[in-house]
Amino acid sequence: EKMLLDAQHESGRNSSRGSSQCNSPLRAQTPLLLWRGSEGNSSQSDEDFQERRREVENLMKKNADWIWDWSSRPENLP
Repeated sequence: EKMLLDAQHESGRNSSRGSSQCNSPLRAQTPLLLWRGSEGNSSQSDEDFQERRREVENLMKKNADWIWDWSSRPENLP
């Protein structure tokens, strides 16, 4: 749950920066978030880890979709 909240917070912070900046730093942090999630609690079950991983992947997909939508707008074509 903490990892999801952290990812949501980071996603919200990135989207509020403005349209001139890329959100790729969040993508670079994904493996670290997953690693922290698995190391943070040694009794965490594999099922919990997989669920958190899917949540993060879903957030990343939404982030990528937003970037695709933004970059596909006619005013952004060269």
